[in-house]
Amino acid sequence: GEYSLTRNWVLALDVVYEHDDSTHVYGSGTSFDSGSARTWSLAPAIEYNFNSRIGIIAGAKLTVAGRNATAVVIPVAAVNIVI
Repeated sequence: GEYSLTRNWVLALDVVYEHDDSTHVYGSGTSFDSGSARTWSLAPAIEYNFNSRIGIIAGAKLTVAGRNATAVVIPVAAVNIVI
C-alpha cells in the first residue's frame, strides 16, 4: 500500500507472507529433513519523487513472525527512472 503525503513524498508498506517446503537430503547412509518454514514480514519505506519520471525509495524488510526462520532486517533502496 502507498499513501501520498504530498505530490513528492509517499509512504509505502508491503506485507509479505512466505512459505518454504522442507528440504530433503539423502546420501552416504544419511537422511536429513529441514522442516518447512514460514515467515511474515513488513517492509515500510519512504519515497521521494523529483518529478513524474524520477524518484527514489528506501526502507527495510523486517521479519516479524515465523517458524523455522531467522529474524532479519534487510535494508533496501532503489532509484526509479522512467524513460
